[in-house]
Amino acid sequence: MRMPIQIGPVTSSALFQGIKGFIFDCDGVLFDTHESNAQYYNAIRSRLGLGPMTPAQEAYCHVHTVLDCIAHVTPPGMLPQALQARKDVSYTREILPHLRPFPGLYEVLDALRARKYRLAVHTNRSTTMENVASRYGLVGYFFPLMTAGKAQAKPHPEGVHRILTAWGMKREDVVFIGDSRIDQACAARAGVRFWVFGDQPLAAEARIPDWHCLLQALMRL
Repeated sequence: MRMPIQIGPVTSSALFQGIKGFIFDCDGVLFDTHESNAQYYNAIRSRLGLGPMTPAQEAYCHVHTVLDCIAHVTPPGMLPQALQARKDVSYTREILPHLRPFPGLYEVLDALRARKYRLAVHTNRSTTMENVASRYGLVGYFFPLMTAGKAQAKPHPEGVHRILTAWGMKREDVVFIGDSRIDQACAARAGVRFWVFGDQPLAAEARIPDWHCLLQALMRL
């Protein structure tokens, strides 16, 4: 596997040539959501009299759609009860406060917007992305907010294609920034460049260790 370019203070400006827009995953990229995801699905399991998820179940629920995750963490035959229990969980009150924006996120978004890059989100969340964006002051940064309720879930490329249409751009104009194999596969199927955020061992054009590193690279452009 080709090693991705590590983005940092000495990153060549050539890496950014031709880029007009950035598409971001949400969980694990904009926010550290492991705690909030675990809270959500464990709240459903608790209402069914079940214990906390296993580490493997937590990892699955970090990247898949909510309905897939509920089915994954629910014993056979209990799915109807789990879907009913989901309605009793207040996402706004019980879950949303546990999201943690990654350090440097807002500074990077301000720097990208100041340089006239278009910014969008493509997530496998279904109905909660708008609430997240509103609570954490992201509404003015991203358009569109593409969710699994508006397009087929990743890794299907429909969401990326709809973002490109909304922007009037070509595939070579954008970069998808994600942290999972599902994001990687989505970018590949859509034919767009892929940058990985964090330390996941994924094939990518570039790796962003954290948002401060990307900010330092942007300051050199």
